[in-house]
Amino acid sequence: MTIDYDAASGSQTERMDRWLIAASEHKLNADNIIRLIKLVFRIDVGGLPFSPSGESAREIIRNYMDLCRSESVPLSGAGLRATLNLALGVNLDALSALEGSRISIYSKNQWMIRQETDLFIVHTGAQDIDVRIYPTPFFWMSYTGDSLPDEYMTDMLLLGYDFDEDSSSHFYRNPTGGPVDDAFKGRTIQILRRALAGVFSRL
Repeated sequence: MTIDYDAASGSQTERMDRWLIAASEHKLNADNIIRLIKLVFRIDVGGLPFSPSGESAREIIRNYMDLCRSESVPLSGAGLRATLNLALGVNLDALSALEGSRISIYSKNQWMIRQETDLFIVHTGAQDIDVRIYPTPFFWMSYTGDSLPDEYMTDMLLLGYDFDEDSSSHFYRNPTGGPVDDAFKGRTIQILRRALAGVFSRL
């Protein structure tokens, strides 16, 4: 199936939604959606680890599409993204909001966002139970200080991160042994964005 894809304007979620509207008269399947997400977000959801209930992304998408058909409602980009986030822990809306932020995200064994001129990497471990934040090589090519600024260091330590001097990285592990929740990840991103707009704004 060939449907024109307009990548010229709008956020990633807006581009995804436009495509779904344009494709609404066609008989879509889960593979079409997986290819769309890879085209828009550069994420291979088909290669993600299975959900806690043992479902693949393909099965989750297919079940959501079947539900929409059974209830005679149009396929919703927002609903699809919410379903993937709930089942697989992949928040496409949050990733779209980070487009152009100069923050790289590595999660679930693949890059979710990455640009050569990004300044920080958010790296989550297996099952998302830990997260490490560290400056990129491009950061160190541009930053002239001997150490990271006190303001940034304080914000990260107050949030609960430990600092590893050898790698200049901050590390957090969920004490419950479960996945780091979206709220904590959100506060981490807020600190990084504030630092990028402030103490690192000249990089």
